[in-house]
Amino acid sequence: VDGRHWLRLNHPMLDYPIISAAVHRLSSRTLKSMPKFLSDSRGQELLPAFERWERAIASRQLNPYRTASGRYSAYWRTIITNRYRGADARRHGGHTVPPSDYNMAYELWIGRRGYPEDVREATRLNLLVATFKGMAGRATTQRAFVITDLGFLGMAPETTRIGDMVCVFQGGEVPFVMGSGSSLGSVMSMGSWMESVKNARPEDVQVLRLS
Repeated sequence: VDGRHWLRLNHPMLDYPIISAAVHRLSSRTLKSMPKFLSDSRGQELLPAFERWERAIASRQLNPYRTASGRYSAYWRTIITNRYRGADARRHGGHTVPPSDYNMAYELWIGRRGYPEDVREATRLNLLVATFKGMAGRATTQRAFVITDLGFLGMAPETTRIGDMVCVFQGGEVPFVMGSGSSLGSVMSMGSWMESVKNARPEDVQVLRLS
């Protein structure tokens, strides 16, 4: 921030949400009972939301993730903020990057795949589903799933509105959303967005004046 009225933004990173969909606003009572909530009613509420979000993604022709599988990977990683609670997570502040096949937990949860007959393997997968539910429940609480005009996916503040500006401040790598309908807040976005920020050049910076 230069003074009080000027912002320097990375110009290629100016983007705008075209879809903003929060699950719903949670009460303080619900937030206090979050652990139980994540394991039952929250999970049931997220399933129809996931279905809507997948349809919205499929309807968009622009795909900055290059392939359908790349966009799918960005999607399921976004709804858990790309975090994982595994056996080795304690060494990484309680979270680590999820394994590449962690999407199996998502597929089992939404019912697109079935559990194997092997009891030991089914038990292992059931534990993965439980951790995925917990991560997704926390990641989507008071957040909105957004698809931007350039096709990027992210979790933004739940007050985000279509047409708000998504940008990256000079020197930073985390996208932020700004607009009349939302307070300043970070956006969890996966994939090529971060690559574009790291490759930004000095001439890509744009100075905007706040009204």
